Amino acid sequence: VSTQSTGICARPMSGESYSYQDQGAHDSSGVRRKDGNQYGCTDEQRATMAELGLTLETAPKTEGVGAGKNEWEDALIKHKVMDAPLDHKKMAFMLQMKREDEEILNPENEFDDKEFDELLELEDEMDERMFQQYRESRMAELLDQQKREKFGQLFQVKQDEYVKQITEASQELGATPVFVHLYQDYIPECKLLNECWRELARRHKHIKFVCIRSTDANADFPDSALPTQLVYLNGIVADRTVGFKSHGGDPFTPDGLEWLYAQKGWCQTELEEDPFERVTMHVLAKKHNKTLRNRVGYDSEDSD
Repeated sequence: VSTQSTGICARPMSGESYSYQDQGAHDSSGVRRKDGNQYGCTDEQRATMAELGLTLETAPKTEGVGAGKNEWEDALIKHKVMDAPLDHKKMAFMLQMKREDEEILNPENEFDDKEFDELLELEDEMDERMFQQYRESRMAELLDQQKREKFGQLFQVKQDEYVKQITEASQELGATPVFVHLYQDYIPECKLLNECWRELARRHKHIKFVCIRSTDANADFPDSALPTQLVYLNGIVADRTVGFKSHGGDPFTPDGLEWLYAQKGWCQTELEEDPFERVTMHVLAKKHNKTLRNRVGYDSEDSD
């Protein structure tokens, strides 16, 4: 009796597969059904396979224990007597990912189906909309910048303002540094450092630069330790430079300090090399017709 007249579906040998109509492994009864067999594909599942370009041979199969409908079929699949059913859930996910990728790579243009006359009519509206979007974006950017760049000057702090203007301000700024200069007006290096910081404050408006007389911070603070630089991060002193030997003494410049601070990660700089890389303090002193010896910040090793 032929399989056509009885409706019996002959079982495939290992490695064989069913027709496009059957799309998958047969059930144990071997009876072909109208919509495919027990593991057959619906029209939607066949369309998914077609869009993905998959065939019975290349389509993903269900793997592991439970691939069949029962333990008997699991054993048959394990020993390759029957094919494992297709993994339609995986293919549905693959199709979703494919369509999302296509949307990103080939975004729809809302003007593609417009006629030339329609495009002319839309031109003014489109230009106005684009300008409005740009304006809103730029305004948001400027407001954010204004919010961050709120300093821009060297602040003079008194004794009773120290905690609020320095410690608490540093806690609010977090990883953005607060620079503190302990100074006295009659020490030349202190005057020079204040001038440099005024320039750096204008360049880096998001960073707070503060100066306080050393005796306001500590009544017994020695002049021999001036200028002293403190760097606050997250409310605590992260760095202390006494006598300012690093790029210290006289002269030092805003560029030289900016480079130094940038190397420590405290600010950004557009400089491509250290301004003092090839210049010793002794050479600078000669250039400015000054002696460095016995000056605050002088190091005898600089006299090369």
